[in-house]
Formats: sequence, C-alpha cells, structure tokens
Amino acid sequence: SLINNTIDYLNGDHMMNIEEIFEGFTEEKQKHYEAHLLSQGGVDKQMLQQSKRNTMHWTKADWTQHKIACDKVHEQLIDCIHTGKEEKCPQVQAIIQVHYDLTCKIWTPDKKAYSALAELYSSHADFVDFYHQLDPKLLTSMPRRIRSRITMNRCSLFSINVSRCLACIPASSMRSRVL
Repeated sequence: SLINNTIDYLNGDHMMNIEEIFEGFTEEKQKHYEAHLLSQGGVDKQMLQQSKRNTMHWTKADWTQHKIACDKVHEQLIDCIHTGKEEKCPQVQAIIQVHYDLTCKIWTPDKKAYSALAELYSSHADFVDFYHQLDPKLLTSMPRRIRSRITMNRCSLFSINVSRCLACIPASSMRSRVL
C-alpha cells in the first residue's frame, strides 16, 4: 500500500517513484476535499483560491519535498504518542508548528480554518483511513493536538516564523496573517 511504501521509504527500505508518491490523488479528489472543507465552515473560497495560486507553479519535486516533510511530521507525532508525550508538551507543539508552517506553504489558515482542517482529518473517510493506517492512535491524536495548539495560542498571531511562512506567498497575495 501507499502508506507502507511511504514508511519503508522514510526508513530507507524502499525507493518510491513519483507515481507511487501521488498514487490515488486526483484533481477530482482535491475538489471533493475542498467541497468538504467548505461545507464544514471555517474555510472559504478565497482560501482555496489562495492555495491554488500558491501551488500553481509547484513541480513534482516541490510536491514530493512537501510530502516528505509532512511524512516526517507524522512520524515524529507517532513517536511522541508512543513515548507518552502530552499534547501541550513543547516538543509536540513544535511538531504541530511545523505542520502549520507546511500548511502555510499552500494556504494560510486562521484559527477557525486550521480547526476545520483538523476536523477534516478526523471526519473524512480518506483521511481517517490514511491516519489509521499510519497509526490508529494518530487518527484521534493529530486533530486533538492541532486543536490544542490553537487553544494554547491566545495571542493575535500563531507563534510562527512569519517570514518563513510568508516567504512562499507572493507579495501580491499577502494580507494580514492574524489568527
């Protein structure tokens, strides 16, 4: 399966070709995920358009690099789960911060939209299957840890490296990043 191949790839046991990396992901699925996010609220059409603008020139290498970084986040969270690190642990929050930074490369969600993304992970069958295959505990842990990050940050901005997050967004599409 794609999940097992990805894990083997991360462990250095299997080389994946570009087709395997994007196996099962289609334009139709993307539209389905977007419709699901829109129906939940928290995400609007402008946010989805921003994601398309931000990634329209991405190459397969860019997408592959992004996927590898996301896989690393998942791997680190699984390790935290199995070593008993709580949601509010600084190490866990740092990992969720990396997840948020990776998300910002595509679109910049405010607190409500980031919460909707967490809900997508735990409510959409594709994501439920994905997280369950990685580790059944990650299925409930990932959204909970994202929500914890949102709750812990009561300031006006996520404590993100704003310049790094905004560096990947064209200046012409910049707007306030207040969460």
